Formats: sequence, C-alpha cells, structure tokens
Amino acid sequence: MRPLALAAFALLLGVTVSLFAWRASKDEVDRLVASRFDARVAELQTVLEQRMVAYPQVLRGIQAMVSASGHPSRADWARVNQTLQVDSIYPGLTGTVYIRSVPGEQRTEFEREVLGFEPGFQIKPPGERPYYTIVTSVEPRTPSNLPVIGSDSWVHPVRRATLEAARDSGAIQITGKLNLVIDDKPTPAFLMYQAIYQGAAIPDTIEERRDRLLGFATAGCRVGVLMRTILPADLNDVEVRVYDGAEATADGLYFDSHPDVDVSFASHQAQRAVQIGGRTWTVIYAMLPGFAQAAEGALPRQTLVGGILVSLLLTLIVWSLATTRARAQALAVDMTHSLRASEGRFRELAENIDQVFFVADPQYRHFDYISPSFERIWGRSRQELLENPDRWLSWLHPEDVEAVRAVVAAHGGEDDYGTKFRIVRADGEVRWLAAHAFNVARAADEPARVVGFHSDITDQKAAEEKIARYISEIEVSNNDLEQFAYVASHDLREPLRMVSSYLTLLERRYGELLDADGREFLDFAREGAVRLDRLVLDLLGFSRIQRHGNPLAATNLAHVMGDVLRNLTVAIRESGAAISVDLDRLPVVHGDREQLVSVFQNLISNAIKYRSPVRPVRIAVTADSDDGYWRLSVTDNGIGIEPQYFDRIFRIFQRLHSRAEYDGTGIGLAMCKRIVERHGGQIWVQSVPEEGSTFYFTLQAVPPTQSET
Repeated sequence: MRPLALAAFALLLGVTVSLFAWRASKDEVDRLVASRFDARVAELQTVLEQRMVAYPQVLRGIQAMVSASGHPSRADWARVNQTLQVDSIYPGLTGTVYIRSVPGEQRTEFEREVLGFEPGFQIKPPGERPYYTIVTSVEPRTPSNLPVIGSDSWVHPVRRATLEAARDSGAIQITGKLNLVIDDKPTPAFLMYQAIYQGAAIPDTIEERRDRLLGFATAGCRVGVLMRTILPADLNDVEVRVYDGAEATADGLYFDSHPDVDVSFASHQAQRAVQIGGRTWTVIYAMLPGFAQAAEGALPRQTLVGGILVSLLLTLIVWSLATTRARAQALAVDMTHSLRASEGRFRELAENIDQVFFVADPQYRHFDYISPSFERIWGRSRQELLENPDRWLSWLHPEDVEAVRAVVAAHGGEDDYGTKFRIVRADGEVRWLAAHAFNVARAADEPARVVGFHSDITDQKAAEEKIARYISEIEVSNNDLEQFAYVASHDLREPLRMVSSYLTLLERRYGELLDADGREFLDFAREGAVRLDRLVLDLLGFSRIQRHGNPLAATNLAHVMGDVLRNLTVAIRESGAAISVDLDRLPVVHGDREQLVSVFQNLISNAIKYRSPVRPVRIAVTADSDDGYWRLSVTDNGIGIEPQYFDRIFRIFQRLHSRAEYDGTGIGLAMCKRIVERHGGQIWVQSVPEEGSTFYFTLQAVPPTQSET
C-alpha cells in the first residue's frame, strides 16, 4: 500500500504542479498576446495620426499660394495642385476645390468674371440670396468632379456650419460623415475647408476674418481609399473600424476593414480617438481569431502528462519556460519588423512633401529627423545640423535671431505655435520661412518631442510688401482726393453764390425791362446755379462718409426714425403718405446716428418721390434679427424698378429717369450703399415694376446692456 500511496502522492503532486505550470504558462501567453495587441494598436494609431497631420497640409499649402495672389482662375488652380503634387502624395482625395465668397450685390460682376474662364458657368441652386459661397475651380477636372462647379455650399446647413467655423477660426475644419456620389455609388467621405484671407496672415479677430475673406480651399476625401492606403495590405490579424464622432454609432461608420467578421466576442478590443479639423473620430481595434493562434497553439498541455513522472516534470517545466521565452523573442522580432515598415511609410511621406519636416526636442538642441527638402529650402547640409544642432541659429537673419529665440523660449513644448523669420542661405540669398510646430504626446518616462514644418514664403512676403505699398499709396491718394474735393467744393460754391447774387440783383434792377423770354432765361440760370450748388454739396458729403463720420456706437433706431419723420414732415403731409413703423420694435445697432438718419431719410424720400400716380402712398419700415445682425427693410407701393437696374441704381450719378420727370442728383442711393458698407453691412433691392419696391440693408446688432444714442 505504501508504494501505491507514494505513487498516488507522486501522481497527485505531479498533476498539481502540472496544473500550476500550465496556468502560469497560459497567463504568460495571454499577457504577451495583450502586449502584442497593444503594440499593434499603437503602430496602426501612429500611422493614422501621422497621415491625418499630413493631409491638411495640402490645404495650408493652397492657402499660402492663393492668399497672396487673389482669386485663382481655372489655370491658376491647376498650377497650384500640380505644384503641391496632390494626385501623387495624397491618395483618397476626390479633388481640390476653390470656393469663392460672393456678397449678393456682387453676383452679376462675379458671374461675368467666372464666365471668362469657365464657359457655361451657372450658380446652383439658382435664386437671389444675400450671400453665396460658390465653387469656381476643381482639380482634377473629371466627369464626376465637373458638376460641382457653380454649386453654392452656403445653402447646405451642415456644410454652411463647417464653412462658418473655418472662416471664424482660421483653422482647417472638416464636415461630419457625408455620402458623396462617386461613379454612381454613395461613398463615405468628408470635406476639409481652409479659409483664405486677403494677405498671408490669418486676421486676429472674427470681424477681420469675415471682412477679409476671399474664399475657401476645399478637398473631399474618401475615407475607404485613405484607410486602405494607410493600413497594411495584408491586415488579417486586427479589425479596424473608423467612426465619425466621439461615439461609435452605426450611422457614423466610415470604414470597416473586415465587414464580414463578427468581432463582438473578441478577447481584446481598444478604442482610440483621432482629432482632425475640429472633429473627433473614434477608432475601434479588435483582435481577430488568428492573432493569438501562433502563441496559443503551443500551450504546454504536455505538462499534465509530465506530472506522472517527477523526473520529467522538472524537464517539462524548464522546456515550457524556454519555449515561452522563445515566443516572446519571436513576438518582439515581429513587432520590430512592423515598426520598421511603419517608419518606412512615414519617411516616404515626409521626404516627398514640398516642405521641411523635422522632429526635435522642444528647445531644438537635438534633432531626431530632418527631411531632405531642408537642403533645398535652407541651402545648408542637414547632416551638419544633425551633428551640430545649434548651427541653425547662426543661419538666421541677424535681425530675426532674438525674436526666434524669444518664441522658442516662450512656447517650446506647447501644443501648437508658429512664427515667421528670415534665413541666409550659404549662397547669401535671404529667404522668408513660415514655421509651425506642435508638441507630440509621449509616455511619462519618454523625452518630450516637437514635430514641425517649414514652408518657403519668400514670394508670398514679396507680394505682401507690394500690396502694403499699394495700400499706402492708395491712402495718400485718398487723402489728396478728399482734400481736393473739399477745396474744390469750397472754391466752386463761392462763384456760384456770386452768380446767384448777381442774378437776383439783375432781376431787381432790370426785371421790368425784360420780356417773358428774358425772365424765363433768368429763372433757368438761377435754377442751374442752385442745382449745381446742391450737386457740389452732395459730392462733398459722399467723399467724407468714410473718414469724417462719427465713431460707431450703440444707436437706437427708434430715435433715428424719430429724427427722419420730423425732417420729412412737410413731404409726408404734402404727399399724403402713410408710413407704417413700430418704433418700439426697432432695435439697437452698432452705428453712426447721423449717417443712419441719412440712409432712412433717403430711402423714405425716394419712396415718396417715385410714388404711383394711381394709388395712395404706403410705406412700411420693419426689422428682423439675422445671426448677429439686424435686417432692416423699407417697402413702398410705388412705380417699382426693372430687375436689370438693381445694381446700377447704387452707383453714383446713375439715374433711371430724366430731371423733367423726377428731380435729383443721382447720389442718394450711392451714399446709402457707402454708409451701410462703412457699418459692415450690405444693401440690396427687390422690386416688381408698377407694384412697388423693398430696400433691404443689414446692421450689426449690439448687446442690450450697452448705452444707446
């Protein structure tokens, strides 16, 4: 019985030790599998984030080229895309689009300009609107891309919201998930928008960005093509799903690498977020069945049998540990190969963009990587900089060294910062560069790193300086013209007063000696002098609107309308006009009270002057809120205006009737337009001949807490 007991004890001991060994081995394999899965996820996430950093660069490059030269023609747009090598470097893009910002009153002039290089151009959808964002150029010009020319993105609520965000922030913004129809098939995609302003720099305030907006550089991206380009072609171990939004929803699914595989029971899953263009993407990674097959296929089940013989038990345990170590080494080798492949793809991208790309510490005392384009743009050896990182300071223009030092000292390690500076190349040529850098998140025990780009903006700076000179010359010219207008008006009115005085004196002394024709001639001369004096005064007032108005302040339009009605009391009474206006509902706006009185007075006077001869005069003044602005309207039931004259009537000296029919100088509506534009608004008209007209104009709203005038 004793040998049997010992045998039973040995068997029990062997089985117990084997079970413990098997459990330990399985836990080790599970840990290694989890570690390998985390490394695989980190690899794929890094590649995805790097590509998402690179793709918006195409729009920043377009912004730099277009902002200095103004609106591009079709040929200009093609050259921009060819220069940036969009087709070869950025797979997945359906094309790049230039969207032009067009106020409603400029629509006719804009259509005439675009028809010069885009025959058959039409705005889609048709209709009169106060503001348009219209596609004028697209590359490549394929049958699937050409239909977007003429499209007004402002009428689409989702795209409009993204356009407004891009305009007001100055940063690249992307839409949510869209289903673009490509080759007659709906394809998950998104649109990227980059606002382009007059001048290279992004204006400091939202108001300046809206005033200086030229348009938008836009690119559509097919997420499926993009992801298949980023991910390895033989991705058979991990499922990757990309969703639009901070949560993974069925409606937001952009891409599924294995749509036929059910990963709901996957043993390992990970969720990551990608920030791009003001939106968050959610990326779900799930382990496929074949991922851990190699590691789990050799689980040490033999240890259970080895427990029968104590002598083999120790051998099997040692063998299990040895094989576990070998598997760990094999996994490390696989991870190394994968990381090297990922690095190769990254270098291919970095070395083909037309910018300097670098990775360094926050103070630029050590560079991990510098792209080959450094030697072409800086005109220096990048190997020299890698060996002696401090050399770059000596290559800066002497006048910019301290400013660059200050920027690095103040912002080094921040998430995002940039500056502009000059460099002196080895051949003595001075070039302007725009630098942009951002901090790369690392683990707590890893050193901080920044990733940055340098772009050559020498041509852009030259264009800016030329524009600045033109602006300065225009300012001097405007001052001279204004002074001339003042002096001319003063000198013209003096002889006019003399002519009027002598005509009056002539009538008093010799009026009885003149026949009827003579007195009629005398009246014609006096009327001409009066009309010329009024024209001189109107011209002087028109020239002084912009520079000699009062500062804009909170102004109650009820007070303005009260002044207008008092000034027009006689005209209203004589014409029998009925004016409908609710003074209590008129808003407080940001404006110049005297100039706003002039606007309302001109519009109401015109409504009375151009009244219908067959019905009583009816005039209505209303106000409606419109996204931070107030839209004012003056509606009459007069003779109306033909549509072809809607733009012409706002030009100076443009009259639609002879003086025998209606008196006036033809300056009133031009003054209204200039005053409204000084206030940052727009003015336009809608009219039906023989039925009446409505003049609309917008003024900026102010908070009700500000004091009113």
